[in-house]
Amino acid sequence: MNIIKRRQKTIEELRNKEYRDAFVAEHINTGVPFQIRALREEKGREWTQKELGVRARMAQETISRIEDPNYGKLTLKTLKRLASAFDVGLMIRFVPFSELVEWELHLTRDSLKALEFEKESYFKEEEKGRFVELQTKQEQPSFSLIDISSWKQSREERIQKTSINRKQRREYPINKTQEQEEYAAAIG
Repeated sequence: MNIIKRRQKTIEELRNKEYRDAFVAEHINTGVPFQIRALREEKGREWTQKELGVRARMAQETISRIEDPNYGKLTLKTLKRLASAFDVGLMIRFVPFSELVEWELHLTRDSLKALEFEKESYFKEEEKGRFVELQTKQEQPSFSLIDISSWKQSREERIQKTSINRKQRREYPINKTQEQEEYAAAIG
């Protein structure tokens, strides 16, 4: 079936609310495990499940379950650990269905790739000048509902607190209740 017919068929099916819910669930339950496996097996990385487990501080059996699209019990904590192990970013956000459909229609093994930080040209010295030049040419969007600058500032503060808290937890193990109280104080 060509892409136009697939798009039309998907649009028609998405008119049903139950189908939309199943479509989103399937995208997450299947897409995330396949991407984890694709990242693990990516040329130049080619890790075994055991190697990924060591890097993510998880058992090989856990990695096997995570890569199974029928498992369906991924947590944000697990995804963050995997992102750290792969040294890639993790973006979780709500999107319009049209974006989800287009992503699925154009899905390839290459579209599942995510370069680790050190391999991204975006962060290399020779690219920085070009980035600044491009950045100054672009118009900055205006956001009326959310003050993005204060959000970014508070985000930076949360990142710093998280880094400090992680370091402290490694140096001074604490009980779960104390950790929860510290977290509540940090965000509150």
